[in-house]
Amino acid sequence: LRQVQLPALPLCGLSRCGLSRMLVDVDPSYVGDTISRLDVALTAIFPIAIQRNTACAVTCALAASFWVWIWSKLASQELIKPTVSRKIIHAGSAPLFMLCWPLFGNGPSACWIASLVPALQMVRLVRAGRVQEGSVGKDDGLIKAVSRTGSRAEALGGPLLYTIVLLIATACGFRSVV
Repeated sequence: LRQVQLPALPLCGLSRCGLSRMLVDVDPSYVGDTISRLDVALTAIFPIAIQRNTACAVTCALAASFWVWIWSKLASQELIKPTVSRKIIHAGSAPLFMLCWPLFGNGPSACWIASLVPALQMVRLVRAGRVQEGSVGKDDGLIKAVSRTGSRAEALGGPLLYTIVLLIATACGFRSVV
């Protein structure tokens, strides 16, 4: 390995101040391509594809749960309106998950392991939506954040359909050109 100067990154806005140009030890064939460098790093850490894909899926599932949890918590504590939290969760969940797709390997198992992330969210929504109306449960914040009226049945409507579409998009269109 030799020292190579990275090209300017015009999208980050740091090229004007020179922060995007730094010397690092990398293989020259991967310079300028962050995803490729990340791919090499993940392959080095997890040489077996199923380990890498499982680690990525667990990370994505935890990140998705945290994403929903933070907005649910803010809505349940009435720091933001439930309508706002619902829109933030809706607008951010799928794009953030799809941005993580390049972290998964290229093998055939990647698609199916990645599909587990929305599948787990579906299970969570179904569990929360099936609790008897009026009973107190640990998913009350989730219900308040994803429903318009606070009704548990709403979790089995739009939010569940959104998650099903994300599951189908992952299973059928994983890493394909849109």
